Amino acid sequence: MSDFKILQEIVEYDEPSDEDLRDHWSGEGDLTFHVLSHNKDKNYLPYEIEYEYYSGCVGGLDETLGIEYSVNEGILDVGKLTLGITYHVSGITAHFTRGDGWTTDDDVDYYVENVTKSINPHRFIAAWWWHLIGWRIRQWRNQRNEKK
Repeated sequence: MSDFKILQEIVEYDEPSDEDLRDHWSGEGDLTFHVLSHNKDKNYLPYEIEYEYYSGCVGGLDETLGIEYSVNEGILDVGKLTLGITYHVSGITAHFTRGDGWTTDDDVDYYVENVTKSINPHRFIAAWWWHLIGWRIRQWRNQRNEKK
């Protein structure tokens, strides 16, 4: 009986408050991500990114469209992406427009206040090595294995 009570307390603790939900969908947010690779031949998601941290309305964006899609398609306007660079985006706000349910849909626009860039030497070198050399080694190995 005591084990059930402990589990019940944990479940009740995990419920987000109304304020947490509001912040998740419309609170001012931040995002930190790295550009890992770029494929010029791909039309869909040409940049591969990895996000390190996000907060506020970026959580709702990740839940609906996804952060990688939003950055690649310009929904989060961070400017021109550069391979190997770490981006710190702050002051991201979401503005909701309610549709009438008949002729117009609900819409969300995201606005960015500040974008700063930094270089982590290890990530920068690894990204450029893969862009210039690594993918060719993988392609060569795959072709060699297909011939066997």
